[in-house]
Amino acid sequence: MLPPPHVIVQAEALSLLPSNRILLDRPTSLPSSPSSPSTEIPYEALILATGTKLSPPGTMPGLGTKQEGVRYLRGSQVRLREAKRVVIVGGGAVGVQMACDLAVLYPFPQKHITLIQSRHLMPRFHPALHDLVIRRFEELGIQTVLGTRAEVPEGGWEGVNESGKGGSVKSTDGRTVEADYVIHALGQTPNSSVLSTLSPSSILPSGYIRVSPSLLVSPSSASEAAALDGKVFALGDVADSGAPKAARPALEQARIVARNVVKALEGQGVESFETYTPSPAAIHLTLGIRESVIFRNPPDVGGEPTMIWKDDGREDMGIRGVWERRLPGFAKRDKDYHL
Repeated sequence: MLPPPHVIVQAEALSLLPSNRILLDRPTSLPSSPSSPSTEIPYEALILATGTKLSPPGTMPGLGTKQEGVRYLRGSQVRLREAKRVVIVGGGAVGVQMACDLAVLYPFPQKHITLIQSRHLMPRFHPALHDLVIRRFEELGIQTVLGTRAEVPEGGWEGVNESGKGGSVKSTDGRTVEADYVIHALGQTPNSSVLSTLSPSSILPSGYIRVSPSLLVSPSSASEAAALDGKVFALGDVADSGAPKAARPALEQARIVARNVVKALEGQGVESFETYTPSPAAIHLTLGIRESVIFRNPPDVGGEPTMIWKDDGREDMGIRGVWERRLPGFAKRDKDYHL
């Protein structure tokens, strides 16, 4: 619970409206008008931190309830357990980590795991990370098909996954990989549609939100800029800030945006706002249940990346520590944080 007058509203924000209002999918009561529920919330400043969504199973289909999510994930676990041939489409962090986890849990030849990627692995990072991941794949018996794209069928591969009869993944260069289960790990979809009515030009063709160095939403239309009133910010994965999509950059952006919101509410001009400068891309990439690497791109062209190998991982990914940071003293036993 937040102390008054702060409040957490459980509703979906559908769109931004003129005159600094947000349209919700359900009526809600605010402390300022507890007896008058409304589907609209006024704001003086707004921060969009809506993030992105992955393809299933990274983002679960349905209404998003806990029970529904548990059923979906348990069903996926059963089908993955039974699958002999698993194909992962996408060689970014999600695809690489899923491949390594599966190979550790079901060592070759229990499962034949193949990853398809149109470029080299982990393409946002220095090529040294690709080389490191390839060596790890060789240790785990993971096959790769690189330099070609998978042809994604209409509706994806859910039919293959749910039929129990298997199928195949075809690549644009004519190769075919047989599969009993296919994991779609092709990037992220930004949750930016809330801006599509009031400021469509703020949304780039990629779906990410265009922002200024001070993380203000930056439409290309003057009328849209006037409608946003210079007090709508975006940060984290949904913002096209030049930063990698990770927690550390988002935390730094949040600090900057918080200070800029205060300045905006005090009536200070945009010229007084702090700006965000992305640091070299970095990632803590798991390469199995215990093994991981902390990798940081070099700060200068031609420099060498930083690589720190670790083998202290846990099956629950240290979730007790997460609970301890969020609710100190709550998780005293493992069962305290299990469903």
